[in-house]
Amino acid sequence: MTRLMITLLASIGLISTALGQGAFESWEEKMLAGNYDSAASQALGIATLHESSSVWAYRTAAAYAMAGELNKAMAWLETSAERGYSGVRTFETDADIDVLRPLPAFVDVLARVNANAAERIDVFKAAAKDAEPVMIRPRGHDSEKPTPLLIALHGTGGTGKATARQWRGAAARAGAILIAPDAIRPSGNGYAWVFRDESEWYVEDLIEQAKKDYTIGPVILAGFSQGANIAMAMGRSHPDLLDAVIPVCGHWEDDAAAMPRDATGPNWYLMIGERDPWVATNTSAERALDEAGMDAELRVLPRLGHQVPPTRTLYEALSWCLDRGESDED
Repeated sequence: MTRLMITLLASIGLISTALGQGAFESWEEKMLAGNYDSAASQALGIATLHESSSVWAYRTAAAYAMAGELNKAMAWLETSAERGYSGVRTFETDADIDVLRPLPAFVDVLARVNANAAERIDVFKAAAKDAEPVMIRPRGHDSEKPTPLLIALHGTGGTGKATARQWRGAAARAGAILIAPDAIRPSGNGYAWVFRDESEWYVEDLIEQAKKDYTIGPVILAGFSQGANIAMAMGRSHPDLLDAVIPVCGHWEDDAAAMPRDATGPNWYLMIGERDPWVATNTSAERALDEAGMDAELRVLPRLGHQVPPTRTLYEALSWCLDRGESDED
């Protein structure tokens, strides 16, 4: 690991695997069930034991806020900022802390979180600029001819190389340029999209660079699992940047990003296995997108769970998006 990468990890005050995914899932279940006192007690214990964890300090604040203990919630929110919390997108959109936003102290905490985020993302950008995402052009590609661009994001612990193998057949058949980046931040044997502002900037930068090098037609953002969550958020926060979004086995959250007003795009093709635990959230996504005036198609895949479907299915999704884009132009 490079010195830059070590600095990158140190800048957020945590190693994502240090506390275990199970602790988060347990805490989240309590929050979703409305057991806020229990969630606060769990988060408090972890945040106290791990004095450098800004994330668990934030979760303690969120649980106390939902439990109605505003003084404790604000104190832990301040602690999270002091520890280096920099998840500015969560801070801006998380309904759990809405009750704290009118309090005078919130303004100072938000400024501290924004400053933390600015320091973090500068280091991330430097690392991303040195990265070499997988890029595959279609056979016989003419750089002067408008060509679809497909950016595919892996899930937690995944890699750009593995994602490129999954999508390259579909991209080749559709005549699209394929870019599959690593998420920069190490997780297990691969990488993870830890902060949404970093992920959004990286996708924007990849699109910008592709447009400098090639004549780009429709831009399609796809992702699996955590990558799908990023795609779902960006489809709402950047409707003018993307022509289509293909989330595979994503977890739709209403408050992850504001729904664009008067948006005619992008077009959405949501795919998820019928055995995936997040099927219901994709149904909610289709309904919300339709109500917002965007064209959304939900495909629940029989006998599949939380997994990437075969090439034929990926191509059908990609083809639908490209065909939809042509009909929109007509």
